Amino acid sequence: MIRKVYLRLWSEDRYFVLARTAILYRKLQNLLHEAEPPYRRIFRHLRDAALLPETNLAEAVSAAWTHLSRRAYPGERAEIHLALAKDPAHARMRLHSMARKYGEPTLLASRLFMSPSQVNKTWIEGKKDWALYCAYGRKITKRPLWFIAYQLASLATRSEELHRFGSVLHLLERRPYSYFELTRQLSQHWHPASRELVRRLLIYPLQGKYYPNARLLPIFLEVYEDAVARGIRIARRRWTEGKCEIIYSDGRSSAIGVADLVGGLYDLAGVLGGKDAYGFREILRFLKGNQDFTEARLKLESGRRDISYPLQKLLDQGLVVQMESGRYRVEVPLETAVTFYEKLLSPRPPSTRGKTAEITL
Repeated sequence: MIRKVYLRLWSEDRYFVLARTAILYRKLQNLLHEAEPPYRRIFRHLRDAALLPETNLAEAVSAAWTHLSRRAYPGERAEIHLALAKDPAHARMRLHSMARKYGEPTLLASRLFMSPSQVNKTWIEGKKDWALYCAYGRKITKRPLWFIAYQLASLATRSEELHRFGSVLHLLERRPYSYFELTRQLSQHWHPASRELVRRLLIYPLQGKYYPNARLLPIFLEVYEDAVARGIRIARRRWTEGKCEIIYSDGRSSAIGVADLVGGLYDLAGVLGGKDAYGFREILRFLKGNQDFTEARLKLESGRRDISYPLQKLLDQGLVVQMESGRYRVEVPLETAVTFYEKLLSPRPPSTRGKTAEITL
């Protein structure tokens, strides 16, 4: 399965990588053709690409254009060729618009149009259902579509005014909106909802506006709206052998390992794209060596003025629980999981090859 996930990732990431550097593009292509691909190195190369600026955008858009060049009208072809010569960013937007018009599946799934922090994710349809796969070196996590729909439905059921996921998705089905346009339409602040939807590849930001995942949105909405209508919520959690079993109000359940839960928080922080939204990374570094804490201490460690969202996510994940004293307790040991991601996501030390050559000379 790991090979299938990486091959699918590469089909969606290749133009994204090419837009940043042709060198990494060729390296990744060669590595994936090996009989035993070095998946940890491939993951690092993808992460390296996510941290680079788009210095090769014209070549990437030109390569992606081949998917539509035969289907487009002469006027559209002329427009793309002119934009490629003068303004590659505009050419990308026109290419995206045409991909939506013609329903081109390869381009609509391409990370060329998405956030760098999602470079390690892909949706794959299995025998029973769709599932979202996340790659971390040789470690692959799987989230079935029904599970994601239940998780978001349980948030919506608990706090309808804060998490109006369905409203956001239905608005985006009509046309793309900017953050502020959506805020006006929904009459509320919706940043937590947008982050939840973006990290699951259900919507994606592109040059100031949000777009829906054309393939997955109808399938997801059917399951999500059914779960909301039935008032699905998390009934209880149970930790056994390093896994958290989440039982929902309709009796359905799913077990997730502590490493996967911690990985979800790094993912939510956008660490792959070089970010640390809400101070999640500093919070996890602090929690791995501490058993109990106060909200004030967590705020100090995160360096943020408001930690209500990350604290709520820790509670939702079942990683911490609130005690009667008002303090919070870490429910399971986090040392191993946090160390794994910190090592995997830490920047590589600079090469000493050039320095050695200097000394030798």
